[in-house]
Amino acid sequence: MDNISNSLSLPVVMIALIICLLIFHPLYNLYLHPLRHYPGPRLHAAFHFSYALTYLSGRSNAVMHNLHERYGPILRVAPNILSYTDSDAYRDIRGHRKQGTGQNPTDQTGFSAKSMQEQEPVIRQHVDLFISKLKDIATSQHEDNLGTLDIVSWFNFVIFDLIGALSFGESLGCLEHSRLHPWVQAVFDATNMYGKRMMVKWYSPSSILTAWIGWIIGLSAPHSKQQDFAARKVEKRLAMEDPASRMDFVDAMYRAEFEGEDGLKKVLREEIVFNMRLIMLAGSESTATALTGTVFLLATHGDVQRRLAGDVRGLFEREGEIDIWSAQRVKYLGAVLSEAMRVLPPASLSMPRFCQEGGDVICGRWVPAGVTLEIWPMAVTHSSRNFAKPDEFIPERWMDDGERDPIFENDKAEALKPFSYGPRDCIGKSLANVEMRLILARMLWNFDISLADEKGKTWAKDMLGWNLWLKYPLNVVLTPVRRGKK
Repeated sequence: MDNISNSLSLPVVMIALIICLLIFHPLYNLYLHPLRHYPGPRLHAAFHFSYALTYLSGRSNAVMHNLHERYGPILRVAPNILSYTDSDAYRDIRGHRKQGTGQNPTDQTGFSAKSMQEQEPVIRQHVDLFISKLKDIATSQHEDNLGTLDIVSWFNFVIFDLIGALSFGESLGCLEHSRLHPWVQAVFDATNMYGKRMMVKWYSPSSILTAWIGWIIGLSAPHSKQQDFAARKVEKRLAMEDPASRMDFVDAMYRAEFEGEDGLKKVLREEIVFNMRLIMLAGSESTATALTGTVFLLATHGDVQRRLAGDVRGLFEREGEIDIWSAQRVKYLGAVLSEAMRVLPPASLSMPRFCQEGGDVICGRWVPAGVTLEIWPMAVTHSSRNFAKPDEFIPERWMDDGERDPIFENDKAEALKPFSYGPRDCIGKSLANVEMRLILARMLWNFDISLADEKGKTWAKDMLGWNLWLKYPLNVVLTPVRRGKK
C-alpha cells in the first residue's frame, strides 16, 4: 500500500508544483517584479505570450502605437520588456553605449563622400536602365495593361541590383531579367518566417533545440541561402587578380584587412562575408520600402505630387541635368521624403537593446540591468506627443518657418530616425538619400503617377511587419509627361 501511495505522490507533487508556478509567476510579475510600477496592460505584464502573439501577427507597430496612445510614452509590453515613444528614447537607449558595445562592425569608407563621387557612374547606369524599363512599360500598347506595373517589384529590382554592383562589382540582373534574383527571394522568404523563428527562440529551452526545430520545419533554409550567396560573391570578388582594383564595398573592407597597424589584418574574411550580407540586406530593402511608401503617398495625395512634380520639372529643362548632386537642390523633395518616412517608416523592427550592467536611467526613470528596451518606429512617428496631426501626410511640416504652419512648431523632429541612431546608425543612409532623391526626381520628371485600382488605397494598412515589412504588390499607372517641342 505504501508503494502505491509513493508512486502516486510524485505525479501529484509535480502537478502541484506546476500549478504553483503558473499562479506564482504571473503574480510575481504583477506585484513583485522590478518593472511592476510601469504602466501597461495587466495581461502583458503578467504573461509573455500576450506580447508573443502580437509579434507573431505582424501587427506589432500598430498595436504598440495604440497602447502607447492609451498608456503613455513608456510602456511595459511584457514582463521584462519596455517600449518607448519618448523623443529622447533614441539618445538614451542607442546613443550612449560603451565603446565597442553594439557598434556597427562594418567599415564605413565605402560610404564616404569621396566614395560616393567615385560610385556615381554605377548609380547613374542603374537608374538609367530603371527609367528606360519604366518608359517601355508606360508606352506599351497593351490596352488592358497600359502603363501599369507593380512598383514594389521594380524598386526591389533597381535597388538590389545597385547594391549588388556597389558591393561586389556586378549587378544581380533583376532589372535586366525583370525578376528577383534567388538571393533576394530568400530575403523575403526569411521575412515570412521571422515571426515563427522568434516564437521558437523565445520558448525553446536551449539553443541546440532551437536550431534543431528551425532545421526540421525549414526556418533556417532562407538564412542559409543568404549566407551561401554572400560567401560565394565575396570569394569571387577576392579571387580577382587585383582585389583592390574596383571601388566597391568589398574593396573598402579589403583595404581595411591589409592596412591595419603593424601590418596585422583588421578584418577576417568571415567578417567580410557577414558584413556584405548585412549591407546587401540593410542597404537594399529599407531603401526600396521607403521609395514604395513615398510613391504610394504621392499617388494618394495629388496636391503633394503636383507641387513636387512642378518643382522638379521647373528646375530641370532636360532629364540629363538630373544627377546625384542636382537632385539635392529640390528642396520640397527632401520634405516629402522625410514626411513619407515618418508616415510609413521603412524599418518595422523595434531593434531591441538590453539595459547595461548596473542598470541605467532611460527617459528619466531607472531601469534595472537585463531589461529589454524597444522603440517601435511607427509608434514613435505616429505619437500625438511627438507630432501634430500625426496620421496625416503633410510634407510642409519639414519646410522652413516661412512655409510651415505654426501648428507644427512643437513637432519633435528628433523623434524621426528612419535610419536608426547611435553606434548602430545605418552607415548607408547617405547612399540611400542619394538613391531615393535621384530615382524620384527622374520618375517625376518623366511620369505622372496614379493608383491602378481601388485596392491600392489600403496597401499601407495591409502591410505586415516582422524583421522587415512584408509588402504586397502596389499596382500603379505611369502616364508619360507630354512636353511641347521647343
